[in-house]
Amino acid sequence: MGVDVFFSISGFLIGKIIYTLELKKLKDAIYFVKSRLLRILPPLFIVILFSIFAAQTLYPVVDYEIFTKSLFPSLFFYSNFYLNETTNYFNNDIFDIPLVHTWSLAVEGQFYFISALVVFLLRNKKTILVAFGILSLMSFLFLIHSWGGVTEKYFLPYSRFYQFGIPFIFGFLWSEYPFAFKKIFKIKYIIKMN
Repeated sequence: MGVDVFFSISGFLIGKIIYTLELKKLKDAIYFVKSRLLRILPPLFIVILFSIFAAQTLYPVVDYEIFTKSLFPSLFFYSNFYLNETTNYFNNDIFDIPLVHTWSLAVEGQFYFISALVVFLLRNKKTILVAFGILSLMSFLFLIHSWGGVTEKYFLPYSRFYQFGIPFIFGFLWSEYPFAFKKIFKIKYIIKMN
């Protein structure tokens, strides 16, 4: 549940940020992705370095080799795909992989890249909102239909995009129509008071 809330908050904030940046030039899109990744990478490096030290100290050679295979995917934001291919999230063995938590950072990084690409390619605000609506609907349909197993639905961005996409739309609209949202919340507050 915590990851779901994290994805939703992130989607909302990214919608607001992208609205203000507009990403009309390729360098703007690259700047957006770079700034997001630079926010994530320093703490990720610290965690990975600590994990390497701990794994060298605590793991037998066989387990250390398995651990080292997860380093590259963790650093380059595709650990969700790696873990989907090599593990089952709902097995107890998953907890033996110190970098298992990096799957959510990978999904977030993938969303940054996709959102910057969509906004850069489409540029029109209404078209961007429609595109995010369609992508979110497709993502939700992927989740509720039987395409793939439970692990795929858990790790892969196809079933997680809506958790970013719908809040992205609200963040984008919040930036476009701030007074409308303030009126809605004021009316809701007044109704609750009565």
